[in-house]
Amino acid sequence: MRFNGIKTLSGNKGMALIITLMVVALLTVAVVELNRRIRTTVGSAALFRDRIILSQMVSSGINIGQAVLIADRNDNDIDSIQEDWADPSFLEEIVGEFPFENGLIRLVIDDLRGKMQVNALVQYPGGREFNENQRLLWFRFFELVNVSQAMESDVKPVSIINAVKDWIDYGDDDAVTGLDGAESDYYRDLTPPYACHNGPIVDISEMALIKGISPDVFFSPEAAYALGTCVTTFCRTEAAGGKGFVFDGRININTAPLFVLTALLPLEDAHLGAELDAYRTEMSDDNYVHDLSRTGWYKDVPGCENLSINEELITNKSDFFEITVTALLNNVQMTRTAAVRRLKDTDTGKIVCQVLSYYE
Repeated sequence: MRFNGIKTLSGNKGMALIITLMVVALLTVAVVELNRRIRTTVGSAALFRDRIILSQMVSSGINIGQAVLIADRNDNDIDSIQEDWADPSFLEEIVGEFPFENGLIRLVIDDLRGKMQVNALVQYPGGREFNENQRLLWFRFFELVNVSQAMESDVKPVSIINAVKDWIDYGDDDAVTGLDGAESDYYRDLTPPYACHNGPIVDISEMALIKGISPDVFFSPEAAYALGTCVTTFCRTEAAGGKGFVFDGRININTAPLFVLTALLPLEDAHLGAELDAYRTEMSDDNYVHDLSRTGWYKDVPGCENLSINEELITNKSDFFEITVTALLNNVQMTRTAAVRRLKDTDTGKIVCQVLSYYE
């Protein structure tokens, strides 16, 4: 009996040890899971905190960009790639005067007047007829980038131009431009179906919906001639008498990227586009050599004395800009772009920037 009692007691101790080990294991798993959840919660809270801080940093950067543009207009009426707002080194220096703890911002300002205005292809406020100067500009642009090689072989520049015109013109959903335009009947047969917009384009990405336009080519960031780089939907101003609005289509010859600058020239003079671009940026002893205060400066470029650009297509002033700010904090990045219009406040007479749109 004593032997059996000892055996029973030993068995009870073994069972207790097993139960103890099981409890310890369960507690360990529970502690590990609790620790994981706490770390996840803390990480999420930190990320949320960083995003709030990044949002404030980005907003600060956009305000800095607006201040730079306002100071520029108070200084002179001309806008060019020679000015401080277009100088990355100057913008970096300005941003450096507003340090952020454990973070930094990068600021870029682009002139939207340096781009082709897609909505100017039609004459507003009527909104039905071609703007002939713009039609020829677009034709030259597409010819320059050899668009037919980047798309289906049977797609020609005139086909794209007609389709864009049909997309943005008013009230003629039954009237197709030429033989290759497109109204709602065409788009309703697509999968998925949709209607023709028949009005000004608001967002440049909408152009991917238009017949004949290839998103892979025209919205590729690697392509210098992508529509996303060379075309804007902004630059809308009030029509004379305050009735309706217009897109005048004027391009700032001082800031236009190479492909847009070249599209302003007759096709036979397209080779001179690079010469004009080089002339704008030529420097000596860290100073720009040439004066761009006249729209006719292009005639001063060697070999361009007889060059002629349609005066109705160009300007040397800008009132619409794109401010892009990238904020970095704790390996987290946020980028926001604001389209702004610079104008004189009618009440105070001071130059201000009106935010038209945000992209994040």
